[in-house]
Amino acid sequence: MKSHDRLRIVFAQIRQNWRAFAHVMHVHENHCIKRAGVAGIRARAKYEIWLKARTVLKDNFTSSFTA
Repeated sequence: MKSHDRLRIVFAQIRQNWRAFAHVMHVHENHCIKRAGVAGIRARAKYEIWLKARTVLKDNFTSSFTA
């Protein structure tokens, strides 16, 4: 089921303005994009760096309360 189906919008004014938000909702609903090649390698590398930094910060934050 599509949560933002334009055919299920009841109010006429909102139904007319739906097209303006179609691209925004498309980007919102399909946030996971698989990339190939150099772009994919860069995206995965950035994600790994972010994940490591998040883990370190989380460990430091929780250890400050246990000590």
